[in-house]
Amino acid sequence: MPQLGSHLYSAYAIAEMLDCKEIDRARGAYFLGATAPDVRVITRNDRAVTHFFDLAEYGVQDSVGRMFREYPDLEFGSDSEQDYVAFILGYITHLVLDELFISEVYRPIFAPVAEVIGGPRANLLDRVMQYEVDRVDRTNQSAMESVTRSLRTSFSLPKIPFIEQESLVEWLDVSIDISSQPPDYSRFAKMLGRHIENVELGGEVMSDLEKDPERLLEEAYQYVSLEEVADFLAQARIVIRDRLLEYLR
Repeated sequence: MPQLGSHLYSAYAIAEMLDCKEIDRARGAYFLGATAPDVRVITRNDRAVTHFFDLAEYGVQDSVGRMFREYPDLEFGSDSEQDYVAFILGYITHLVLDELFISEVYRPIFAPVAEVIGGPRANLLDRVMQYEVDRVDRTNQSAMESVTRSLRTSFSLPKIPFIEQESLVEWLDVSIDISSQPPDYSRFAKMLGRHIENVELGGEVMSDLEKDPERLLEEAYQYVSLEEVADFLAQARIVIRDRLLEYLR
């Protein structure tokens, strides 16, 4: 699934596309919502708790629909607080982008690759490609600076039934840190270390890859190009925009 810098940049691009008062009045809450499903990084909860998507299920899934079925109080109301509405709008951007990435990129492209080169290696290439997309998104300096400024403004943290309030407070600091990371390979080694456990690479090879990310990128590009992923993201943002408008009706 896209990394958090990409989630933030996509949320920003969608906000610019929509010119929506519910977002523009509370962009800090909106961008926090765009990262919040991954709060499980600090809570250690199962992914399905915050993403409403079963990775073991290969049929069509609607994560946003499932969230509102399980928590109908999250639906939009004319009396809803603006920070709360903006947060849910951001949350929807994350759920839909992940759902589309799984169904339109990972499963049709990297799942078949896994049968040829092995699941762990295919998953690693998927993560490397995600890292590069995230890095490219971060090169839009004005967008990422705008996101960081918004996250640093004062806004009310909404009460979300499946996320503890103290976790959301901590996650806000994490989101600010994520949004301000430079568009380089400084986090590449950490990403490799997080996903490398089941990939049979010796320490010397690992060290070489950390110094030369292009080697893994070239391998990933054998299966999907950066341009193809960019086209996917552009189309995904249109779908997400429509889901946001649907929520606000």
